[in-house]
Amino acid sequence: MKWIDEKISAPYLTYESGMFFKGIGDFSEKLSIFLHYKDKFSPQEYVLRQFTNEIATKKLLDIILSK
Repeated sequence: MKWIDEKISAPYLTYESGMFFKGIGDFSEKLSIFLHYKDKFSPQEYVLRQFTNEIATKKLLDIILSK
């Protein structure tokens, strides 16, 4: 799942790569949950599936060739 929100500064953050928090009020709670389940997150695998040079090149070529 991808998080889409015009107010968020991390548009590529997903539930696979991290957790969301609304502010300092719920940060401590989310940090505790994150530390407890940190082995369940897989940010490196997410990045390797989404953002390698090969994948970026393919996406760029798809955009160029579709015009």
